[in-house]
Amino acid sequence: MLGVQDVDDLGLRTDLVTACRIALGIGSTTAYALAGRDELPFPAYRVGRQWVVPTAGLRAFLGLPQQRSAQG
Repeated sequence: MLGVQDVDDLGLRTDLVTACRIALGIGSTTAYALAGRDELPFPAYRVGRQWVVPTAGLRAFLGLPQQRSAQG
């Protein structure tokens, strides 16, 4: 089972496939198809040729508390 620490370990952002496996349990083909149609339930952004998912949006979708900043 996925824990809060596993999502914390992702940092500020993660790749599309990782986010979709964690949040939706789907593979890369479906992940890219949903992203291309703007049908993901969390934010994903195209940066050059890659898709990036901010972990704050992923955490919100999963119902996890937001990570505290290092500065307090």
